[in-house]
This record gives sequence, C-alpha cells and structure tokens, in this order.
Amino acid sequence: MTQEQPRAVPRRWVVAAVGTVALLFVLLVGGWLLGTHVRTTGTNSVAPRYPLPALAPGHRLCVANLDLPKNTNALRLGLAGGPKPVPVELRLVTAGQTRVAHAEAPPGRYDTVFHFARFDHATTGTACLTARATLPSGAGQPLGDGSEGVALYDGKPQGLITVAYLHYPSRNLLSALPAGARHAALFRAGFVGAWTYWLLALAVLGCWIAGIRVMLRSLA
Repeated sequence: MTQEQPRAVPRRWVVAAVGTVALLFVLLVGGWLLGTHVRTTGTNSVAPRYPLPALAPGHRLCVANLDLPKNTNALRLGLAGGPKPVPVELRLVTAGQTRVAHAEAPPGRYDTVFHFARFDHATTGTACLTARATLPSGAGQPLGDGSEGVALYDGKPQGLITVAYLHYPSRNLLSALPAGARHAALFRAGFVGAWTYWLLALAVLGCWIAGIRVMLRSLA
C-alpha cells in the first residue's frame, strides 16, 4: 500500500500570490511616501502631556517666549473644542508687529492650527488666545519655569502649552527622504552617515528578491 503524495501547488499560483503581495506593498508604501505631510520647523513637545485649565470667553491665554524658527508660517497648539468646534483668535506679537490668525479648535483633538505670514528669519514672540466659547482644556505640561511656551491665563502662569511650529505648503515624504536620512545619522557613531540608511534599504530589497527566487526554485 503506497502513501498518497500531497499535490504540489502550481507554480503560477505561487507567483500570483507573491505578485499580489508585492503589488499591495508597492501601492501602500508608495501612497504613504507620496502623501503630503506638513513640515515642522520646531516644537516644545518633549515631555508627557497633561490637561491645562479651560479657556472661557472673556479671558485670555497667552503663550510667552515663543522662539519662532525661520520659515514658520503656522502654529499648531494643543487646544481642543467641546461637542462642537470652538472659534479661537490668536494675536501673535513679534518685534513690535502683530499678526492675527483665526482657527477652530476641533472637538476631542488637541490639534488647532493658526496660519499667518511666513517669518523670513528666526524671532521671538508672544501669542495670545481668546475664544468665543469655552475651550474645555489645552494640552501641555502642568508646571512652567518661564521658558519657551509658558502659558499665562489672564497673566497667571498655568504651565507649558504644547506648540508645534509649522511650514506650509505641505510636501511628500519622498522628497523628504534625503533630509530624513541625514537627520537619522546625527546622533549615531561617527562612521554612520546618510549613506548607511540608503545601503540598508538596498540590502533589505536585495534580500527580499533573493528570498522570493529561492522559494520559486524550490517549487520548480
């Protein structure tokens, strides 16, 4: 009595399966790399976030000692609306100049972006916020030491509000890859450079292709 041998999987099925996975990978990664992402020129968000006191109408929340990097033309603050978006006005004062921007704090998300004219050089300023309805809370650090981003509620220190300095227009990740590789090598050993990450990417791709070829040969 002979034992029945398992049927071999047709090679074309394996090729189709591998090709489908590869195509999905290319589409997903390609879409991610071509998607637009806002450039960040700086941030003070380097610590855990905590809720800050709510901002009520008729009161003012000022963010003092903002070091605004060159090319900054927007601020993203840790402000969240209530059940509905809350209109907020920002007055940014730098070197005697005042810029006014308006935005809506979205419900449940600490992500309120204010747009204004681009700074062609680094500067320092103070941003003051007023709201038409109560903002439930802001996000930041509960204790301030007078450094960058300290929040003053009607002149009284309340902590550090989370700030991100942005540069529009957006750009895709593909165009940012060279700069990303340089930044990734900054705090590595001296022999590591941007070239290291490009080499690793090629090595991973080569290993992936070699693995597929070995698998297909075993099915021949």
